[in-house]
Amino acid sequence: MTLQLGYKGERIDILLVQGADFGPHIATMFNPDESLVNLTGCTIRGGIAKSTQSPLLLPIEVDITDPENGEYRFGLGHLATALLPAGRTEESPESQYLWQLELVDNAGQISPLYWGTVKVFRGLIL
Repeated sequence: MTLQLGYKGERIDILLVQGADFGPHIATMFNPDESLVNLTGCTIRGGIAKSTQSPLLLPIEVDITDPENGEYRFGLGHLATALLPAGRTEESPESQYLWQLELVDNAGQISPLYWGTVKVFRGLIL
């Protein structure tokens, strides 16, 4: 068994429908001992980019809703998802993106939370 130091966050892939709301998704953060993380003074930030070398295309909306109990929510509104270009299908290269969400604690230390791919399904803008 090989030990590993460090953590890259949890992989969660996302399927967005262009022009539709994504979330809000509510999450609660726990310590390794299952106690709640106190998020007072912390921020959680995230975004979507085309690749790891490209600039941020769209920030993810994050609100810490109950800091003492480690609760936050994240998502994107329909006006934001409408801005993401999409190809003919969500498998088209034009529909493929990356996302990441990270915690910045009150001392400025950055910890990854989630990361993964984003596929954009071309929606009708009604």
